[in-house]
Amino acid sequence: MKSKDSNTLAKIIELCREGDEESWHELIDIIGPLIFSICRKSRLTYDESFDIYGQVCLDLVKNIGSIKSPDRILSFVATITRRKIFSFYEKIQLADHLDSELIPILAKSSEQTPELIYENLQKRELLLEAMAKLPPKQYRLLKALYFDPNNPSYKEIAQRLDCPQSSIGPTRARALEKLGRILKQKDFRF
Repeated sequence: MKSKDSNTLAKIIELCREGDEESWHELIDIIGPLIFSICRKSRLTYDESFDIYGQVCLDLVKNIGSIKSPDRILSFVATITRRKIFSFYEKIQLADHLDSELIPILAKSSEQTPELIYENLQKRELLLEAMAKLPPKQYRLLKALYFDPNNPSYKEIAQRLDCPQSSIGPTRARALEKLGRILKQKDFRF
C-alpha cells in the first residue's frame, strides 16, 4: 500500500475511533469489496455473503480501538472474513444434519403406520420442547425457516422478526448449534 494511502487509511480509522459516522461509511466502502471477494472465492451464496459481511463489520466495530497498525486493516479484515467463513462451514454441518435428519421425520408420510405416527409425534414433541428452551428470537426464526409452509425468504423473515436480513444466517447457525446441544443433553435420537 502506498504511504499516502496508508496515511489516509490511518486517518479514517482514527476518525472511526472518535465516532465519526462519515468515516465509518468510508471505511466500510473500502473493506466491503474485500469481504465480498473472499466470500465469492469461498463459494458462498448472496445471503451467506451478506451474513459474513455483517459479522465482519460488527467485529471491526468492536475491535477498532485495539487495532495497532491501521495500515494493516485490510489484512485484519481478510483474516476475520476467512475465520468467519471457516466457522460458518463448521456450523452448517450441524444444520445439514438437522435438515437431512430432522425435517423428513417431521414431514408427513403417506405410508405411516400407527406406531410410526406415534413415534414421530413423540419426536416432534421433544423437538418442540427443546426449541422452547431457545431464546424467543431464535425460536421464532427456526419456526419460520423450518415450519412455515409458505417458505418465507430471508427478507420476509427479517421483516417479520424486525431484524437485519444479514443477521438471519448467524442467528440461524447459533440457534441450530444451541438446539443441537439441548437435544444432545436429552439424548434425543433421530
